[in-house]
Amino acid sequence: MAALNCSITRLNHEADAQHCARLMASSEPWLTLGRTYEACLAIIQDPTREVYLLETETELAGFLIVCMTGAFVGYIQTICIDPIRRGQGLGTRLVEFAERRILAESPNVFLCVSSFNPDARRLYERLGYRVIGELSDYLVQGHSEILLRKTSGPLSGFRPRASEVGHSSGDGAPSGLKVGSGMREARLRPEFADLYPTLTPGQWEPAARVAEVVLARLLLLEISEAPLHDRVLNEEHFEFRGETPDGAPRPTRSRVADEGDA
Repeated sequence: MAALNCSITRLNHEADAQHCARLMASSEPWLTLGRTYEACLAIIQDPTREVYLLETETELAGFLIVCMTGAFVGYIQTICIDPIRRGQGLGTRLVEFAERRILAESPNVFLCVSSFNPDARRLYERLGYRVIGELSDYLVQGHSEILLRKTSGPLSGFRPRASEVGHSSGDGAPSGLKVGSGMREARLRPEFADLYPTLTPGQWEPAARVAEVVLARLLLLEISEAPLHDRVLNEEHFEFRGETPDGAPRPTRSRVADEGDA
C-alpha cells in the first residue's frame, strides 16, 4: 500500500476539536472506557495540553494530545486514529512526531495503554517503549492501565535542544538541570501509606526511584482526569535528606526542589 500524503498541524479551530471528540468517543479504546463526547471534548480543550491534527489531503485521519507542563512533561495522553485509517502506519507517524516534540525538551516520553488494547501495546513496544507501571482493575473491571516509557538517557546531564541551560521552560522550571554529587533520599510518612501501596513507609530510598514509582501512578491517575500537581513528591507525604540540586546539604524533612531532581 502506498504511503499516505499526510500533514500534522496544531489544533486551532473549535470545529476540529468537536470532530476529534466525536472520533474519540465513537472508537476504541474509549468506547470500552466509557468516555462520553463531552468528556472527550473537555480533554481536547484542556488549555494545558498540545493537540495536533493528522490530516490527509481530503480528511482528518487522527489526532495527538501531548502534555508538556508541570510534573508530567513528555506525556503522550492520547493517540487517536480513525478506525478506517488504522493499520496504515499513521499511529507510528503520530508517535514519532510526539517523540521529536518531547525529546527536544525532556529525555523521557511516557504513554499509557489499556490491557484490552494489545495492538497498540505491540506498536509501542516495537517503537522502543517499556512497561514501568500497571494499575489492575482501575478503569475497567478485569483490565489494567499500563504505563510505558521511552528514554534517551537520565535527567542529569540532559540538555534541551530547543533552549540553553537556565532558560525557563513552559512550566516555569529551568530547562537545564544540575545534580549534586550526593544521593538524595526520600521516605514515605506512615500516615500516608494507603496513598502509595507500592512503597514501604518509613524506609529511606533514592529519591529518583521513589519519584519514578509515584510518577508512574500519577500518570495512570491522569487517565481519569484526576487533579494534578507540579510536584511529583508531595512534601506533606514524604521526608527528604541529602543534597539539593546545587550540591548544598539539605536536612531531613525538606521539600523537593524540583521534579527533575526528585
